[in-house]
Amino acid sequence: DSAYEGRFVERIAPGAFRKSLAERGANLKIMWNHGRSEILPDVLIAKPVDVHEDERGAYYEAEMFDGLPEWLYEGLRANVYGASFRFQAVRDEWDDRPSRSEDNPDALPVRTVKEAKVFEAGPVSWPAYDDATAAVRSLSDRYVDLSTLSGRAAPVAPDPVSAATPSITPDAD
Repeated sequence: DSAYEGRFVERIAPGAFRKSLAERGANLKIMWNHGRSEILPDVLIAKPVDVHEDERGAYYEAEMFDGLPEWLYEGLRANVYGASFRFQAVRDEWDDRPSRSEDNPDALPVRTVKEAKVFEAGPVSWPAYDDATAAVRSLSDRYVDLSTLSGRAAPVAPDPVSAATPSITPDAD
């Protein structure tokens, strides 16, 4: 529901990010609120270290830069932010007359992005997709057990004293 793009349902097809993230992952820009913040305008907040598409969609891990505001880390630790990405559809399909459904009760047009070129990603206040999450973890006192948020295994420092020696949380399959 965008003043710029109109009102429609958008879906991302499995594999839509794979090519772009494989080609551009190391150069992905990580920003707070797409760089459209009065506090952190056009500021990169992290360097990507693992960028790929998994079974849930786009996935990235990044090393946060020193000197960022503590409120950003606090919000990430508290899991109050979502995640978002800026992309250009390379290939998409439209269904202008879908049937009403539980997912689309107003029978809005449906856009399915089949291939996307991803430019930027990061934590945001208002994610377009509710399931897109952002959290912080590290080998310092800035960590959260991501396995409790998304079902993914995450390295977790058991406590600040032993933070230099991470433990690995096994997959819970």
